[in-house]
Amino acid sequence: MRLVDGSSHEVDSSDLAFQAAAAMALRAGLEHGEPVLLEPVFRLEVVAPEEYAGEITGQLAARRCNITGMEHGPGGVQIVRGEAPLAEMFGYATELRSATQGRGVFSMEFLHYAPLDPALARGVLGQA
Repeated sequence: MRLVDGSSHEVDSSDLAFQAAAAMALRAGLEHGEPVLLEPVFRLEVVAPEEYAGEITGQLAARRCNITGMEHGPGGVQIVRGEAPLAEMFGYATELRSATQGRGVFSMEFLHYAPLDPALARGVLGQA
């Protein structure tokens, strides 16, 4: 939200008046606009022995990950790259360790914010 214009008056302007005006503007914007919930999306890289590649891609797909690439690395490892919502990645370290007998690692880096799927947004807002 961005304030693009405003003015003050010696008699009518006060901190309370500005707070009330801001609350009314926010409410009107939400009612008349088309608000969208955004979620943080992270770039992800998983490195594990090649024999676990299928299980890793299945895990990531279940976590709404968009797999952007796979390549063979040195020493018989598979490198899986993708983009995943942060909300889906909590607990993944434990799941990855279990699936790879402790031989898989992953790293994440913030990428951007993306609109949340409308069905998920309704659930987040308690409108399911």
